[in-house]
Amino acid sequence: MQKKIFKRIPSEAKLVALGNQFRRDEPSSFWRFSTFFSRLDRQEYSENFELEALCVMGLGRKFMQNTDQLYTSSGFHQTLTFPPVEQWEEALLGDCPQLAKRLAAKSEVANQRCFVFIAGGVKVWLPKLELARKLFFHAGFMVRAAYLPNGLDNLFQMRLGADKLSYDVFTPSRTGVPIAFLKQPAYREFFSWLLVNKDIRNSFESIWQKLNAEQTIKNGYCRWVFNFNPPTSMVGVEAMFRGIYNHEEKEILVWEIASLSGLPYNTLRTVIFSHPQLKQPVKNGDAAGGGSGGGSPATVEIDTEDEPSGDNERVRIELPSESLSFDREIKTKVNYKGQKGYPGGKGGGESLSDAGAIQTVSTKDDVIDGRGRAGDFDQLGLGYEGDTNRYAERFTALIDVIKELSKDQRLEYLGTKIEPLPVVKRCSYHKMNDERPRCYLLAKFRRTDGEVRYILDIDTSDGARAVSTLILHSCPDFDELLEKTLVLTLRKSLRWHVVKVLRITAVHHPECDQSGVLSIQKLESWKSRLLSRLLP
Repeated sequence: MQKKIFKRIPSEAKLVALGNQFRRDEPSSFWRFSTFFSRLDRQEYSENFELEALCVMGLGRKFMQNTDQLYTSSGFHQTLTFPPVEQWEEALLGDCPQLAKRLAAKSEVANQRCFVFIAGGVKVWLPKLELARKLFFHAGFMVRAAYLPNGLDNLFQMRLGADKLSYDVFTPSRTGVPIAFLKQPAYREFFSWLLVNKDIRNSFESIWQKLNAEQTIKNGYCRWVFNFNPPTSMVGVEAMFRGIYNHEEKEILVWEIASLSGLPYNTLRTVIFSHPQLKQPVKNGDAAGGGSGGGSPATVEIDTEDEPSGDNERVRIELPSESLSFDREIKTKVNYKGQKGYPGGKGGGESLSDAGAIQTVSTKDDVIDGRGRAGDFDQLGLGYEGDTNRYAERFTALIDVIKELSKDQRLEYLGTKIEPLPVVKRCSYHKMNDERPRCYLLAKFRRTDGEVRYILDIDTSDGARAVSTLILHSCPDFDELLEKTLVLTLRKSLRWHVVKVLRITAVHHPECDQSGVLSIQKLESWKSRLLSRLLP
């Protein structure tokens, strides 16, 4: 799995505070922000970063360095539902009783802006920057767009489709969204949510409006305390907060929003994306812009300072999913070059070289005379559906394998869903031993010959029974047949019982070691066996 090193952050340093944002008072200078860390030896460490790094700067995160996990989260966690925005108040972070005194003594920390509201009887102090990070900052190019006038218009051109039943979204080659992100269902859903919902778009664009109105200029520097208007439609959205909780006062200072579910989406129209270099995969495995894209090295060193070259496609820096889900299905499609309705011009394939190598990548915007490889944070995962984010921890190893499979140029990854098994009368196997719902995972791929294949697995981590992972062939009435298969399997005490119409191949599930972990060798073997069954 991909290892990460974040330059200028000490190993296992914990992010404890964010400060002001600033830049030189020069047209070519872009915004940076200050950070405060607690090192492993408990000494304080401060550093300034380019704006793109905001994507990963959730408070309380410990940056591990040179492991497949860039960071680990911490803090008390509690799930609450947002009240109407009209009930929110504004305050300064320094007014929060839960803020450590040593941090409150720093004026640029104490002056950070917060939303304050009551949710479920708990008083919530939510830093404005953390809410904006969770809602909008899921790639460096999205952060840059928020800090520029008409930033979304530079990335996307949206119009109502000729059939009035869809939206056509075109993103240009050099200034638009990298194709590696358009290939991922989760990012297409995120872009659709942001573009189609006027309330959400207004909230995003308020970042630039506040910046333009509130920044101060002194001694050759522009400075700003982050601010924005929240979406008015946040009422009823469920959030899992991490932070400092005072049980006696029933008050939480939020460090990080771990997940958001039920985000509002207000259209049934399909959103169709196109890009000049978005080509459909071909049978010979040609990688010219049509695969998963964004070559994924074994180890990346993340640099936020150097200006990279735009000669190659951006490397994807694989991070844990930020766990966003919506209150209804968001239908999206990709309009490949050459298909009907495609508006773009010619475009050559982008090189995906360096995959598998140790690679230093810069998350800044690429420039003509830049040097080195460009990269960007990929933190919306594989494109989960429904309750998948809620149950994703049940299938950590298989999700890692699916990520690796999605990079193969001969497969187009179409999404994953994880849901509880159906309830069957006089059968208890739909529950785990601890009474939690037992879940199944279904991942969908399309081969270069157009055939669709599924990976199906059931969570048996409670030791109920060992089951193989199945490869299923697509067929008419697939969803109905899958439902029948799951019911029959439960009735057979978690022994696979597949309806005869479905064509399947079983792949033996690797055994974990005594600590419940799969070795890298076993994961690679599992991936290879699954890949051989998925391909023609």
